[in-house]
Amino acid sequence: AYGMDALLYLQDTYSLDATTTVRAVEPMDELFVVTLEATIFHPQGGGQPADTGVIDSGTAHFLVSDVKKDKAGAVLHYGRFEGEATLSAGDAVLCRVDAD
Repeated sequence: AYGMDALLYLQDTYSLDATTTVRAVEPMDELFVVTLEATIFHPQGGGQPADTGVIDSGTAHFLVSDVKKDKAGAVLHYGRFEGEATLSAGDAVLCRVDAD
């Protein structure tokens, strides 16, 4: 559905921030799911816990609480917005991963 994301976490496993573009934002129960053109967030899998952190547009702050890959290989960022502002497809964002 979304096509392959650029998996930046495979290119530089020590990098904790990157800029990218929002592909989609969808509500899911109490949370939202954000997909990005590229991601630095490592999804849960292979005994590895999912990364957490923030996706920030400058006005909207999305707190990432879980990251998973769907069957098509898209990386899904689950979380909630801090405050009223939300993200939209096409927004330029800065992704920051929490250091372990």
